[in-house]
Amino acid sequence: MISEGDWNYDETVIKNLGQKYLKSYSEFIDKVNEEVSSTSETQDVSYLWDFTLRPVQLALAPHEHVDLVDLVKTDNKGLNKVILVFTSLCLEVRDLKQQAFSQLLPPLIMYGERPDAENLPKGEAQLMIGRIIPLLQEVRGFIGRCYEVAKNLILQLDVLFGQDKVAQSIVMKDVHLVTVFDVLGTLFTILAILDEVIENNNTLNEHWTLYRSILRTVYKADQFSFDEGRLKLYENIVATLEVEVIDGRILQNCIKQSLPVLSNRLQAEIMYSINCLLSANETAGQSTRDKDIQLSLLSPVTLYIFYCTVFHVQDKKTFRNIWDLHKRVPFIHVFGPVILPLTSFLKRHLPFCCKFVDKKMDAAVVTNRQSYLQTTVQNLNKDTVNFTAQVAAWCADLTEGFTMEGTVQTGLEKICRLLTNGILLAKNISSLVAMIMNMHSTLSKPITKNSVMCCITLLQQLKIIECVFSEKEEIFAMSVSHVIQQLTLKVLNSMENLKRKLTQDKKYSYSSLDIIAAMNLIQNCMNGCCSVPRNVICQIALEIAQQGKTMSNDDQLMFSNILQKIQIVTNFQEKVRQACDTSFIYWHRSICPVYFSYVFTNPTHATNLQYFVASLSACRTLLLAMRHMNKDTDKLKVFKKEKSTDCDSALIPLL
Repeated sequence: MISEGDWNYDETVIKNLGQKYLKSYSEFIDKVNEEVSSTSETQDVSYLWDFTLRPVQLALAPHEHVDLVDLVKTDNKGLNKVILVFTSLCLEVRDLKQQAFSQLLPPLIMYGERPDAENLPKGEAQLMIGRIIPLLQEVRGFIGRCYEVAKNLILQLDVLFGQDKVAQSIVMKDVHLVTVFDVLGTLFTILAILDEVIENNNTLNEHWTLYRSILRTVYKADQFSFDEGRLKLYENIVATLEVEVIDGRILQNCIKQSLPVLSNRLQAEIMYSINCLLSANETAGQSTRDKDIQLSLLSPVTLYIFYCTVFHVQDKKTFRNIWDLHKRVPFIHVFGPVILPLTSFLKRHLPFCCKFVDKKMDAAVVTNRQSYLQTTVQNLNKDTVNFTAQVAAWCADLTEGFTMEGTVQTGLEKICRLLTNGILLAKNISSLVAMIMNMHSTLSKPITKNSVMCCITLLQQLKIIECVFSEKEEIFAMSVSHVIQQLTLKVLNSMENLKRKLTQDKKYSYSSLDIIAAMNLIQNCMNGCCSVPRNVICQIALEIAQQGKTMSNDDQLMFSNILQKIQIVTNFQEKVRQACDTSFIYWHRSICPVYFSYVFTNPTHATNLQYFVASLSACRTLLLAMRHMNKDTDKLKVFKKEKSTDCDSALIPLL
């Protein structure tokens, strides 16, 4: 037997053998390319490609695998504790918001919807309520968790700003944690949205009344063989659900839960944060129709409701300033078809402040709503043309942006700008269409055919943006990490310069040590992957580092903008999905026959039919979220049949 040592390895033989296998592999690749090319030419794959069917997708959002305790590590132990506590609570609120919008609100808002549009058989209303009792129990548990988090957040803020023991470890004299108060307002907003969705679902409230009445009749009927004890226990559960979930007092119960006497410093900080959030929202709202910015307006408003209720304050000036917001935002798009009149929301939760509203101000609200709708409809043709031109220009710039002409830095800045501009453009279009359709429905105003066609054109533009993002996703995947590195490098360099100026002062104070520790923490977090926990840590640490005159207003604005861009770029897939979501069209699907008739009589516009169908397919998530219908009902099949009937009704008369 020949041992391994007996072989003589000739480098020439090895080289020739490698070239032989390389040539063989190259021939195999060429053969595969020829087969793929011939198949594509034969079947026209480019035409058949459907961006709504995505069996395989890249997941680019970063996930943090390091514990918060290991992320928040500085030499300042007091600072570590403060940032660790508030970061964990902020992340908890973020998870609660995601749970509410993905798991709870869709089945609640879809209750009573029936794709078959048939009349309910006798007793079906009670059966539908019975099917969602587990859902209402989930909502009740969710609400309880929100109450606990809100109370914990309030008490932590009160201890931080109100007691001297913590102040010895971290100086809070010039620190304003606006980010944390905004998160508290976001938590209140979630509860307010639950109230609005349940209250606006008339079918749910009617069926609930029928269900409660049938429970009472069971005691009187001898033919029902129920265990009376278990039935009474079940009725107590249903009564608890009515008080805690159905009656529309979810937000009020949270605000009025048992709390100790809160400090005057906390009271002042809440009002400071309210003013900062209102000012920031007004600045952002002047240049965009973004529904997320409009929805974020509820954060300072609910904080003000908490402020007035807990501290028993009746501030006429601030109340009127918030009341006057209806001139800029008469309605806030909450979820699906639900839009919230801001003035009605204030009247409902602050009835003792309504004395500050005179008859003239009250009458101006109705006039402003009508005027806002009329102005929006009048400008709809112009806005449609402008948005269509902006989408076309953005698509062209996107194609040009990946050529990377010029320096690498310039190319990355352009890709970042194209990403953020595309998402912002989609949000503006979606907000405009949703607001027009929902306002017509809420105010019971008929919508003209011209307005319908403009809205459909905008919906198509929205899906074009989503399609382009989907087509360029692979290229974005290769660029996103470089864009994030460039953004984090700006933060690191700027923070290092500020820290160098601060360390030149030989007279250190306790606040200076806190600022340096916060800057070090920001640099440490920016050196890793830009995950959500790291972003939250940086936002809170940045507010601690801003105390005194450490940073100029331009520096503060620059850091905030960069952190916001990082958050958008790292999660751009989810941002695009949310911005291009057209599921709200489910409640306005009566426009389908109008569109089909127009397309079939104007065949030149049929090229965009695929985008309208894609906007209808977004209703799939809502249909699958239904929990009040029989499991045997194929909701998607029924909805598809309904749209096919609309299409046939418009097409057959023309044949």
